[in-house]
Amino acid sequence: MHLSDDGKTLLCVTSSDIQEGRFIIPSTVNRIGEWAFRGCTNLTEVSIAEGVVVEMNAFESCTGLTTVNLAKGAIVNFRAFESCTGLTTVNLA
Repeated sequence: MHLSDDGKTLLCVTSSDIQEGRFIIPSTVNRIGEWAFRGCTNLTEVSIAEGVVVEMNAFESCTGLTTVNLAKGAIVNFRAFESCTGLTTVNLA
């Protein structure tokens, strides 16, 4: 996992960072950068906290992703989940 210098933007996650299909986004993160999870096919579920901005293509080609949990106030940009062909459930809290 790579974060911006200030720890507020998640820049890159690799498949080895994902445990049992899940990745816990650090509480300091308020932005998930473009292509941060690109191609993490072993990611099956992700929870996005209140106020977190998800950039374009952040989860592109995460074909194993089936469930996204979005907290109130999360902001999801256009094509954030591009080519996530397994995505079947989006839970809004």
